[in-house]
Amino acid sequence: MVFTKHLREGIRRGRIRCSIRIWTRSHVKVGGRYRMDEGHIVVDSIMPIGLADITDDLARESGFSTVDGLLQTAKHGGGDNVYLIRFHYLPPGGWDVPKGEKIDFDVVREIAKTLPGVEDSTIHGAPSLKVRGKLLACPPLHQTAEPDSLAVRISVDQRAKLLAAEPRVYYVTDHYVNYPTVLVRLSHVHRDALRDLLSLSWRFVNASAKRSGTKPSRRTKE
Repeated sequence: MVFTKHLREGIRRGRIRCSIRIWTRSHVKVGGRYRMDEGHIVVDSIMPIGLADITDDLARESGFSTVDGLLQTAKHGGGDNVYLIRFHYLPPGGWDVPKGEKIDFDVVREIAKTLPGVEDSTIHGAPSLKVRGKLLACPPLHQTAEPDSLAVRISVDQRAKLLAAEPRVYYVTDHYVNYPTVLVRLSHVHRDALRDLLSLSWRFVNASAKRSGTKPSRRTKE
């Protein structure tokens, strides 16, 4: 990964920990180390997103004052796939120490409830998270899902991008394939990636609710 000079000091100091890239395909992998000056960039998560998901807040988090300024730098070559890459800087001679945080449904709940309108609920007697009555995420109930997984509502197109970018983290079974749901291996997902996924899901659920008025989503699988 290459960064312009005006971003590097913020990266070294830990103020900048994410980057937007527009590529034909991802050029980095989670866990990969990429030299920057004397140290390394270590990739924590890769999230395919859309141009509409690039907000002013995300631009500032990436070290830019405006979305337009970010996009002028983010475009590389002829690709049109947008990736949100989260990373941390490893200084010269530094070693990564695993943080050991266990991601479970309590952590999912903690992150999700920072989003407007998210509330605790149940589905078939199991805990779930909903946005104004519409399902956002829950532990998958069908036996085809792997243990310690999370079912998250997301568009089918977005799911395809997630599966292509991070098949180690995201998957789908035959039971869920025709529904707007992605399954997440909680033992493999980075906390920042989970936060980004739940934000995308929140926007998807709200957009779906606006299209259908007050009616519940016609195709939801848990």
